[in-house]
Amino acid sequence: MPDVYITPNQLSITVSQPVSQVVDVAGGQGPAGTPAEGGNASYDRAFTNSDLSIAGLLPVVHDLNTNPSGVTVFNSSGEMVLPDRVEVLTANTLSIDLSSFIPLQGAWSLSITQ
Repeated sequence: MPDVYITPNQLSITVSQPVSQVVDVAGGQGPAGTPAEGGNASYDRAFTNSDLSIAGLLPVVHDLNTNPSGVTVFNSSGEMVLPDRVEVLTANTLSIDLSSFIPLQGAWSLSITQ
């Protein structure tokens, strides 16, 4: 079971064993995401290895104007993946550390909910 530490504007998850399943939880900024239909605001986008920084970070500008209630990452096989770290930088930006997964194979996807 991963250790989860939550401090204002920051969520840190430490995993002591390799993770075979990914769970709910950005390089240059990639293309704009798309809003979800109906209900709560969300941000969805696809990304590839070329969107990551050399350190394996995916910066994300979601423009939801709030800290997200959920960040979910899916690999190219459609499996949920637990990022190494998710850091909320502002009410509209966050950084997702995927360094243990690089190089990413194929197109991955990301969903952020308000």
